[in-house]
Amino acid sequence: MVADNIRDYYDKQAKQRQKEHAGTAPGKNTGGKSTTSDSGKARDAAGKAVGVSGSLVDSR
Repeated sequence: MVADNIRDYYDKQAKQRQKEHAGTAPGKNTGGKSTTSDSGKARDAAGKAVGVSGSLVDSR
């Protein structure tokens, strides 16, 4: 399925965001800096890119 290949791309992006925001977990002192990130899951983004649901991407 095409979404499987796209999922790899979105998973890599998610891992990068996790690294960038590693020190900003709830309860961590961010020094007053605002932290924002893209919401959602890689599977949902991959599914949206090919017109299927995220759960369908995950089921394969």
